[in-house]
Amino acid sequence: MLVAGTPFTFAQREWQLPITPATPNGFPQFGADGSQQTAYDAVCDRLIVFGGISPIDEATVTQETWVLANASGVNGPPTWIRLHSRNGYPPAHFRHSAVYDPFTNRMIIFGGTSGPSDGPFLNDVWILKNANGKLADSARTTADCMSDDSRSSDWVQRTPMGGPPDARSQHGAIYDISNNAMTIFFGSNPAGTQTWSDVWLLLHANDVTNQPIWQLASQTGSVPSPVGHFAIGYDPTFGRVSLYGGCCGYSNAAFVGKLNPLSFPPTVMWTALSPSGTPAPAGDVSTFGYDQGSEKLVALDIIPGDGANGTWLLSDANGIPEGRPTDAWTNIIAGTTQGVPTARL
Repeated sequence: MLVAGTPFTFAQREWQLPITPATPNGFPQFGADGSQQTAYDAVCDRLIVFGGISPIDEATVTQETWVLANASGVNGPPTWIRLHSRNGYPPAHFRHSAVYDPFTNRMIIFGGTSGPSDGPFLNDVWILKNANGKLADSARTTADCMSDDSRSSDWVQRTPMGGPPDARSQHGAIYDISNNAMTIFFGSNPAGTQTWSDVWLLLHANDVTNQPIWQLASQTGSVPSPVGHFAIGYDPTFGRVSLYGGCCGYSNAAFVGKLNPLSFPPTVMWTALSPSGTPAPAGDVSTFGYDQGSEKLVALDIIPGDGANGTWLLSDANGIPEGRPTDAWTNIIAGTTQGVPTARL
């Protein structure tokens, strides 16, 4: 399992067969949707899924929320649990963003679109309480994970002060736990005919009592061109954001942004990376993750890419150490390797 922003290691360099999908009772009608957003509760091993569009008719968008318990399969068979909200639901979304705060067990979503192709676009903000489907108000300890399944969670719509950002989809998002700030980056429409180049911080992002606050960040340095559907990673220790790829047109450029959320306005200082090794291909990047421990960004499902769904690794993706670049691309699993999944959006 690969989840953006979740720590992982790279000891495994081949896809293992057979790959057997879990199909438990209650498996969602929209379980095969594309462009849904997920958040991973690493302590309780639960994957939280909201929204998505049907790959069958490429038109039906859902507002359902599901949790995959035992997501990694380590502690038992993965099991889908549908969450029901006591306060109503957000409208159907896909190609939105989602971040998760384990200290309050809340998932925050922003933007996206509620219809295929050219929208309509959204710039709404919603918070899901008890997001992992547990009664506990946090997901920090084993005791929290042992609490009963609630199957009921509250969606709370927020009306932030300031801004707001333009409605958009296919943007990137990170969550800074220490400053309780969600940051959104760039974005594009599903058709790829419009892109954005701005960065916004949502302060007090998990607050369901007082309204959060939008602030537009000031960008300096080698600011990336407008882009959407890219890989993003966040290193909270150094306050660094890593970007790679995206559309439109297709790019394989990589950047590091040094984020200062406490200045007014917030700032991002960008540096363009020039990794050694064979460059990763250009294209939309649908699956990616960042390992803070090894400072590596991994990406696959790159479309159009090189026509093969290889797995690529960018070392020292956070630009550390400064002034002594050691970042490098490695194709750790060739697309021609047996068992590599078909590329997907």
